[in-house]
Parts: sequence; C-alpha cells; structure tokens
Amino acid sequence: MVEFVEKLMRDTLEIPPQTTDLSIERAQWALAPKPTRGQRRQATVNNNQIPQIQIKEEILRKAWGKKRVLLNERLIYFDQDYPPTVLRNSKKYSEAKRALKQRQIRFQTPYPAKLRVFYEDGTWLYQSAEEATVDMKDRGLPVSVITPRESLTEQLSRSAWGVVRGPTQHGTRKERVFKRLRAFRRQPSPPPEEP
Repeated sequence: MVEFVEKLMRDTLEIPPQTTDLSIERAQWALAPKPTRGQRRQATVNNNQIPQIQIKEEILRKAWGKKRVLLNERLIYFDQDYPPTVLRNSKKYSEAKRALKQRQIRFQTPYPAKLRVFYEDGTWLYQSAEEATVDMKDRGLPVSVITPRESLTEQLSRSAWGVVRGPTQHGTRKERVFKRLRAFRRQPSPPPEEP
C-alpha cells in the first residue's frame, strides 16, 4: 500500500524520484462505505504518517496548485489532517465563508480554526465564528449572527435549585450552624475535690 501511494503521488504531482524521499511510514484504506462492484477502495495517507514537515507541506502545495488531481478519471483530494475539535470549529465559519465568496472578498482559515478576512479597509483576524458573524453583520454582509452555546456550567447553574439568602424564620445560616454545634461543646470539668 505504501509503495502504491508513493507511486501515485510521484506520478500525479510530478515529484521527481531522485530528488525527494517521501518517507511515508504507513498508508491505510479510507473509512468510507464499501465500494460497489467495479469500484476501487479509497486509500488515504494521514499527515502524521509523513514524518518530515517540509515534505508534507511540499506535497500539499503541489496538490493544491494543480487544483484537480485525477486517478482513473476520479478526483483525489489532498488536505491537512486536523483534530476533530479543530474541524468542528472550522465548520462554524461555513456561512461566513459563503457570504465572503458571494461578495468576492478574499479570506483564509489559518490553524486552529480562525478566519482572516482581507477587507478593503484592512485585514481582520477573527478568533471565533461568533465574533466574525457579528462584525460581518455590522459591515452589511448577508450573514446571520451565530450566538455562542451555553457552557455546561452555565446550563447547570441556570437549572439548579435557587439559593436561599438572608435571614429565615430560623435565623441566618451562621446562627443555625452555631446552634447545632453548641450540642457538641465540651462542658467545663468540675474542679478536683480536695481530700
């Protein structure tokens, strides 16, 4: 499998065999539905399986530069192997990116899940999708504002029982505690009797 993927990359991306050793550690089948009769399975190579960062970046640069990489008249996709949390956060920007594409405004999505937009008045780097959509709405772009989800602690504190504050019919909390503790107070011992 490793030899097949290395040969595929060299042929499709036109990487000369004598100049660069791709040093792919391992390749595996993609997690995809079982192909129907006559279709081939999809192979995938994750970034962490190419140990040298410069080689990995060169492969991605060449693949992205070609735009369309084909094998047996089927498209092959090359992309970074980001952790699931980063991918989830990147998906939040989808509506904002769609609005930017409609207005033909240049943007980038740097790691980890940020949005850099090149407006006419300058470049803005947004740290979250909520921040991006609020600012884009203020600039007049057709985007709905994303509100941040409540954290688990906020949800629990909102749904928890109410706290009783102030004096009640039995006194303040401090007074009730002292009252209970008085039962455990030591009694002074009587003075010793003289013989």
